[in-house]
Amino acid sequence: MLQKSQKLTIYFSLFLFVIEGGFYVKKHVKIKRNPVIEKNVREFFKEPDSIAQKKKTIQKININEVSWQAFTLLPGIGEYTAKKIIAYRHKNGRFRSVYELRNVKGIGKAKLDSILPYIEAK
Repeated sequence: MLQKSQKLTIYFSLFLFVIEGGFYVKKHVKIKRNPVIEKNVREFFKEPDSIAQKKKTIQKININEVSWQAFTLLPGIGEYTAKKIIAYRHKNGRFRSVYELRNVKGIGKAKLDSILPYIEAK
């Protein structure tokens, strides 16, 4: 039976061997790319046309006319933030731009970027 230190030495040696072998393969073995296989892989992982078509036909909501319930349908917007948007709109009037939403507490750059494809200000 091997002692714990002997086992660790063996495992460490195997680890180094595998690492060195990986570096050797990466540096010295040239892998020839097959364009037919690459094309097939790209086709396999391509988005289906139906999804691509749906993305093109998303109907945007007008942030000057919708209720707070409609805002909650947007990604990352909950009831509290939706009501803050409505309160801001009542206090300051219609939004002149969708980027004016950044003035609403709770909506930062990341959240605005995530909802931009779904909103417009008319």
